[in-house]
Amino acid sequence: ARSAGTELPKEGGGGFSLPRRCLADAAVRRRHLGPMEAADSVRLHGFSAPMRAMDEASASACLGRLWNYERACDGGLVGDARIKTHLLLPWVADLVSMPSLLDPLVELLGKDILIWSSGWAIKPPASTGFYSWHQDSTYAGVEPSDDVVVAWIALSPARHESGGIRYIPGSHKQQLPHIDRFQEDNFLSRGQEVQSGCFDEQSAVDATLEPGEFALHHFRCVHGSGPNTTGAARVGLQVLYMAAHCRKARGCAREGAFLVHGEDRYGHWELEPQPKADLGPEEVAAHRRALDLEKANYFT
Repeated sequence: ARSAGTELPKEGGGGFSLPRRCLADAAVRRRHLGPMEAADSVRLHGFSAPMRAMDEASASACLGRLWNYERACDGGLVGDARIKTHLLLPWVADLVSMPSLLDPLVELLGKDILIWSSGWAIKPPASTGFYSWHQDSTYAGVEPSDDVVVAWIALSPARHESGGIRYIPGSHKQQLPHIDRFQEDNFLSRGQEVQSGCFDEQSAVDATLEPGEFALHHFRCVHGSGPNTTGAARVGLQVLYMAAHCRKARGCAREGAFLVHGEDRYGHWELEPQPKADLGPEEVAAHRRALDLEKANYFT
């Protein structure tokens, strides 16, 4: 598998080209892309990696807080407990608002940025769960899709063997047809998968991430990931950022969104409140309302 963890991809006569290095070598020699480099890579290839959000010690502290939150959840960190936790937990709200994350997003989306949704992507050790090849834009109903970018923030090593995210270069140019498969081990709620023959799986690139690093991808970039075959959990937070002028598709009910940069001058979304306390009553109520509004559109 090819890794995006060494140098900025370049366009040339031979098409998409990345150096073939082992993951350990890539982890030593990798460099982090700057905001403009990251934005250029998303525009050209559909994704960029790696960028540094925080140091490994900070990522480890966030991971500890996440496990504390899991212990507080009735039934564990599954279902609704994984989604939009930036409305429940101030430390997650701080995480998704870090300038190191937002700087490349400002280059891509402008200064006024909202979060539509976020979700913890956790694969237990030696587990069979996977994400099929898909485009996040397929069922979201957010327009224009060119102004939505997804961040994947690693709190643990995310490599090929642990089920790290993989991208199909250039697949963001158009919306592709999907099939709902509802497979048991598929983490996607509908088991949605790009129809066979629409892209070349052999061109897939691994976005190898170390704790505290992140990747960005265009809303239409085809991506997926395999099972975690290692002895440690693979933990990341996926965040869907959009320009404030984005709106739900015609016919959809109004949903909530979280302002992280600039201002909202459009009023297409019900602005969600900043959390002040972990799992406080106001935070729990805001979280429940946000999920109810989102589900009303997504599952109809």
